[in-house]
Amino acid sequence: MKKLSLLFAAMTLLFVSCSKDDDDNGPKITAEIAGTWTLESYKYQEHTVQSVMGQSATTDQVEEAYDINYTMVFSEETNEVVGDGSYGLEITTSIQGQQMNSYDDGISDYYDEGTYEMAETVLTLDFYGDIEEYEILELTASTLKVKSEYTEDLGSGTEVTYTTTTTFSR
Repeated sequence: MKKLSLLFAAMTLLFVSCSKDDDDNGPKITAEIAGTWTLESYKYQEHTVQSVMGQSATTDQVEEAYDINYTMVFSEETNEVVGDGSYGLEITTSIQGQQMNSYDDGISDYYDEGTYEMAETVLTLDFYGDIEEYEILELTASTLKVKSEYTEDLGSGTEVTYTTTTTFSR
């Protein structure tokens, strides 16, 4: 009986010590979101597939921020969020893998205010009724990284996937 108990204890210890950590592949959340965050990078990608008579054509658009001077302030007490500042966008479009054009569109004096909610790993922003949901990839004392991705069927054989990845620091 004593050998059986030792074997059971050894097996339990083996399974416990060899189990995978729960958050190895999950988001890294070790801080609160309240405070002032400075935009470090912003990348928006739009991938369109249009199918007509059995043939598919793809169009990709990528927008990346530069000359960034933009902050977001998340209030702890009221769940209000305010974004203020400016940045430029370099926009590149390609059709069937061939780059068609590249230009920049400077955004200046951008100001937005709304509310936010956090539920586990989802950050929901509501700016004037325009609700955006982001997956929190990382939230530490110095870094906030979020991602949004969704696909929309526009009908007539056209499907668009939108992906936004944004990184802030404080």
